[in-house]
Amino acid sequence: MSTKTKEDKLSEKLFNGIAIFHYRKKDGTIREAAGTTNPNIIPNGDMTSTSMSHVKGNVQSYYDLSRSKWRNFIRTNVLSIRASVNWEQGK
Repeated sequence: MSTKTKEDKLSEKLFNGIAIFHYRKKDGTIREAAGTTNPNIIPNGDMTSTSMSHVKGNVQSYYDLSRSKWRNFIRTNVLSIRASVNWEQGK
């Protein structure tokens, strides 16, 4: 039986909809983010070929809904997942 890490759970939640989560930035400050990697939520003009690979090594990319742009964080710096909303297009 395999258990998912907090980082894997967040990646899944980002892909399935919108996640609100906290992570420690490189400068040590804590950031609360609301983001997604779901292409049905991200505006078409903000989808790029580089944004499609969401995890590279220990770095996770996500579309920041409050800033309307792509951001990255170090996956092991995830502190908590506060909430998530699954997204089904057309519902």
